[in-house]
Amino acid sequence: MVDAGRDPDDVKLVMFVTFSLGTTVCEALDRRRALDARVDEAPRMAELAALLGMPLHPDRLEDPVDASTLGVDSSTRDPRALEATRLARDGWSPRDLLAHGVLDHTPGLAGTATDAADFLEQYLDAGAADGFILSLDDHTDGIAAFTETVIPLLRARGRLRDSDATLRERLGVPPQYGLRSTSRP
Repeated sequence: MVDAGRDPDDVKLVMFVTFSLGTTVCEALDRRRALDARVDEAPRMAELAALLGMPLHPDRLEDPVDASTLGVDSSTRDPRALEATRLARDGWSPRDLLAHGVLDHTPGLAGTATDAADFLEQYLDAGAADGFILSLDDHTDGIAAFTETVIPLLRARGRLRDSDATLRERLGVPPQYGLRSTSRP
């Protein structure tokens, strides 16, 4: 931005995040697994096996991953492999790893409202995001769950305030409609 003659604060990053929420992590994983059951798991299990660097046996997808064989030939170039390996070492099954969203191409989690608020705060505190576009597992009740549980936590932590301001105003982005101003590169 500086090389282009612009103030770096003129650029705001709004990132996609995905959530499956529950009162417990297991409840959130159950929600996600219900969605996962609607798609063919074979290609997803093959991708997970590649991330973990180990074969996954179809008759043992509910059993915890054998941590002693993890990472022999794992995909070290894919950051999702690190998360998949960490969760496998924690004793989760292959189906649970999928429910945790390790194959998702956007950051997110299956967990509690506190987990979701902590997750969002980590990105904000690191300066990695200025805002978020939410993708929730089930829009029939996921939006209500987020607004009724996560939003109050973020407000209590001083991370979100009541406001009638537009998103553009909240992000501090100047109004700019139509043709680009000639004063900017």
